[in-house]
Amino acid sequence: MTDNELEVFTPSRGVTHDDTMLRLALVPRFTLDMAQRLSGRRDIQTLLAWLTEQRFCESSGVDDSIRYVWAPTVRETLRMRAQCTFLPEHLDMLETVSVALLEEHGFVDEAVRQVLDAHHWQAGIELMLRHAGFWLERGRAGDLLELLELVPRTIRLSDTRFCYLQGLALLHTKPRRAVSVFRRGLAVAANSGAQDEQAFACLSQWMTTCVLVLKMPGQLPLRAWGQVCRPPLDANARLAANTAFLYGSWFQPVRSIALARRVVELERAAQMPGPVLPRVQAAIAVLLYLASGGALGRARAFMQAIAPLVLGNELPALIRVWWMLACAFCKLVSDDSTGVESLLQRASAYLEETGSVRLTRYVALLQCGVSLVTGDGAGARVQLYAAPSGNNPVDRLWALVQVWLALREERIGDALTGAHTALRHPCSTALPMLELHVRLTYGYALLRNGDQNAARQVFAVVRENAVGRGSILLQYHLLLNEALLEHTSGHIECARELLRMAFRLARHHGLLPKPPYWAPAVSAQLCDFALQEEIDTAFVTSLVSKYNLPPPTRGCTQAWPWPIRIYSLGPFRLLYDGVATECSGKTQRRPLELLKAIVAYGGRAVDAQLLGTMLWPDAGGEAAQRSFEITLHRLRKLLKNDDAVHVSDKKVSLNTAFIWCDALEFKRLVNTGLDMLLRPQDQIDVHDLLAFSHRALNLYQGDFLQLEEASPWILMARDKLRSQWLRFVLGVGQVLSQERQVDLAIGLYQRCLESDPLAEEVYRRLMQCYQAAERYAEAIRVYQRCREMFSIVLGIAPSENTTAVYRACLGR
Repeated sequence: MTDNELEVFTPSRGVTHDDTMLRLALVPRFTLDMAQRLSGRRDIQTLLAWLTEQRFCESSGVDDSIRYVWAPTVRETLRMRAQCTFLPEHLDMLETVSVALLEEHGFVDEAVRQVLDAHHWQAGIELMLRHAGFWLERGRAGDLLELLELVPRTIRLSDTRFCYLQGLALLHTKPRRAVSVFRRGLAVAANSGAQDEQAFACLSQWMTTCVLVLKMPGQLPLRAWGQVCRPPLDANARLAANTAFLYGSWFQPVRSIALARRVVELERAAQMPGPVLPRVQAAIAVLLYLASGGALGRARAFMQAIAPLVLGNELPALIRVWWMLACAFCKLVSDDSTGVESLLQRASAYLEETGSVRLTRYVALLQCGVSLVTGDGAGARVQLYAAPSGNNPVDRLWALVQVWLALREERIGDALTGAHTALRHPCSTALPMLELHVRLTYGYALLRNGDQNAARQVFAVVRENAVGRGSILLQYHLLLNEALLEHTSGHIECARELLRMAFRLARHHGLLPKPPYWAPAVSAQLCDFALQEEIDTAFVTSLVSKYNLPPPTRGCTQAWPWPIRIYSLGPFRLLYDGVATECSGKTQRRPLELLKAIVAYGGRAVDAQLLGTMLWPDAGGEAAQRSFEITLHRLRKLLKNDDAVHVSDKKVSLNTAFIWCDALEFKRLVNTGLDMLLRPQDQIDVHDLLAFSHRALNLYQGDFLQLEEASPWILMARDKLRSQWLRFVLGVGQVLSQERQVDLAIGLYQRCLESDPLAEEVYRRLMQCYQAAERYAEAIRVYQRCREMFSIVLGIAPSENTTAVYRACLGR
């Protein structure tokens, strides 16, 4: 209030202290400024000192912060005298001014009580609506409920705004009762047929609060929502009611057809002319629904259509924050998360205006999601450990993200414990979609723990309960996890089909390609399988590059999108991003020799001094070392990556995260196959063994560095690889023969001879297979081919053992 507004109450000359005391008695407590403005006296301090001395008032504080409180008996006496002294209209104006001063100086409780004492019920509800955050943010929901109890019962049952206030207060103390209050508010709004914009605009906010703050499950008024949405509601009322219905669908199943119809109606209504606030509230609900369901293309188009409405109008900070959070969530679950951090920073700035602790936690939750998607485990951990614990759906989301982080960090035991606890908590059933995502995460944790049967049962429950919900995002994550389960179980055909369906969904809807709780190694494993089976090769390749997935630690297919590939079995070739590079330049000769030597000695932990001695035999120790360092620097430049070659403790290694080499992969496959051959006969899986042999055959396109000058280190590596290869092929062939898989053994030997036409032992084994199958003519032709090849290339005849098999076949 200004001095001009109080001028009518300024006492004229001759006004007594009694008149001033009557005015002051209109407020239960006051400050010096309030006393001066209410009484109009500048010498009020003398009166206040006298009142304090006579114990009519009690004072506390110092200087300008002194507060005065009337003794209850004295104030009541003075108020009765005021009612007899002042004219009614004069008294009403004084009471209006006193309420405004109480509100202005932060005495909100006293202001509300004074209005309610005067039986101005509607004004009291308006005042409480305006200052609801005053009680709730200070943890004084009980005080707000006490004030609401002063409102007559008839007003409580007939005023939508009262239900809104009571529900907000009960959410902090008795959430189950709050749900019934919200239901009554919806019924009041529907039955009254009121066209009050504020009343219907509250509906979607009620459901939002119920979704975000509810601490225990409760039955929500779906039937009441249906009644609300019936005529004769106007467009604005129907918009608010549909928004409430959409939020409520998070809590319990709704027929997908009815829900889809409401969403389409909300999409249209939000873009039609009308009041801005309910349109934006409806847009937030639609955007969250579309994004959580995985309809991201539709969500992005809707977000772009509504953005001018949000940016071009003055909206409450809370609504702006919710819009930014919805946009950030939409981007986070899609394959294009650019701009999410910027949105969250702007939301944090607006949150300083609202002071909402709960929304601050949502911003932190989305920031944690960004960290998980980008692989920043440290950032996600900081956000998680800074979050307080609780028992509402917000905290259930935090618990789920904690499980995700544990899975990303391969802490399977912690993840199982966290997921199991989240499933047992009653809040999990408050949001069915949240429960299904928790179950899906729990099934993945079981799978990573090696319990495939339990994981299969959990996935079956998720699939059964997800039918009819229409969530593309949930369906996609379920398909991925089931594909991983079938691949782990060895059901390749089923895994192939599930993975093909999942990637088709991801490409069509622009979904985040991998679940945030999958460790990079798991994603790489499934991507490698997809590349082997030629499932959406272009999509998988872009996925590997975008998220910088590391190659599987146990090796992977040649189709993996390696930045650098080295082919040394047969002619030497060097590829960058799949494009062959010319390596015949004079300046490249030495770096390429160093690269070939590193490969020849195994590619890992190769002694630098040995390399210097082999490549610069005429140089001294220091000179050879300098030459090695210079050549290593040139090699890194040639490979266009300083991390491609590591040197540690004078040991040189190729970085297998960037480089794939056929000789190293061939050696890994052969060594694994030889280890399998050492097992007892009944423990050897013939199909796995044959798969390893064929993968190795695909790599062995000729001898090591076949066209290079035969230096000692090249000959050594060439003979070693060939010896290992022949030992492996002969061992696999022997196992196949013992298992009476003669045709498979014949096919293996024939492929081996295509790579190495001078392997006499393979010729002899192939002839013996034909002999065992009584295909003697073919065995004779194999011998003739062997004799011709040896005569032309080596100038010798086959050995006596091979000739003996030939003679035996001639005799038959």
